[in-house]
Amino acid sequence: MTLETISLSGTAATRGGSLGRARSDALARWLTGWLGSIARAGVDDPKGHIARMLNETAYLHAIESHAPDLLEEIESMARGAELPLELVLAGQLMDEEWEYRRVALGRPRPGKCTSFAIRDQGSTWIGQNMDLDPFTDGHQLLLTIAATPAEPAALVFTVGGMVALMGVNASGVVVCVNALPDLPGRPEGLPVAFVIRKLLQQSSADAADAWLAGVPHATPQHYLIADPTKICSVEVTMSGFHAAAAADATRIFHTNHALAVEADPISPAYRENSLSRLNALVTRLALGEVTAERATAALASRDDPDHPICRPLRNSSDPAANTTSFTTGAMVCELDPTGTIRSWFSAGPPSERGFAAALLKG
Repeated sequence: MTLETISLSGTAATRGGSLGRARSDALARWLTGWLGSIARAGVDDPKGHIARMLNETAYLHAIESHAPDLLEEIESMARGAELPLELVLAGQLMDEEWEYRRVALGRPRPGKCTSFAIRDQGSTWIGQNMDLDPFTDGHQLLLTIAATPAEPAALVFTVGGMVALMGVNASGVVVCVNALPDLPGRPEGLPVAFVIRKLLQQSSADAADAWLAGVPHATPQHYLIADPTKICSVEVTMSGFHAAAAADATRIFHTNHALAVEADPISPAYRENSLSRLNALVTRLALGEVTAERATAALASRDDPDHPICRPLRNSSDPAANTTSFTTGAMVCELDPTGTIRSWFSAGPPSERGFAAALLKG
């Protein structure tokens, strides 16, 4: 499966309008699929549910305060696609809808992601599997965003019309993220998709780390940020900012349970899954020289059949029939000390669809 690529340039409004016009039908299908996934999770009125979420939280205020350029991009996207702004905005809030559903309806937060970052013989390697609801299959997208005077060029992996899920910029800053469902959220925080995209506007891992510390966070997450000289592993919670625990700061592995803070897991089965994936990742990458082949093979692995790192669709002919998360995409980046950036992306489970190289132009 080829990963669809869209090139965007210019101001935030120009980028959003271009994306909305180019993908109006695809954006409508993505939002329909998202609402359908909420209905399958047991919500009788998905549109009413998301309207209540927007009314009962301060996510919009946080976006206006900390990411006004991205709000402008979304407003232009909605106009370009001729879709309701409220729906396009709500579609950015996938993690936040999970958290709202957990609080309002007592449903567990889904989503299972696996990430690593390793400094090895001068190079920094960083990668992630992004596991989401199966409805996202067919909506994978790679945005190639041109540089502006204020921000570097970037490759951003996402689905539908979301502003970001993970990516790399021309300054060599890479951002991966893992949800921490065993911790509570913050209804007045900045949603995670906006945090990721803002981090990809930074010029170094240090700058990204400093920006991360200065914003409130809507959902607890582990952010794994790297550049050619540094790895930052940070867990953010509603109560503060924490560095993630790691025995070796040059080899960081993370799944979906908190390492730096004490937490009672929402589900023992969920924690078992997270621990199993973490152990598999450590077994594959904790020792030895890192290569593109080893890094991509780790993210494509299915060593534990019950809790694999790479999660295929249970029913590939009907994504809507799947009710558990699957690997909607994967990314691996090598950051060379000379400034060379090599990146590979997969549109779906890499065990089935493989990785393809993507060129980042500064």
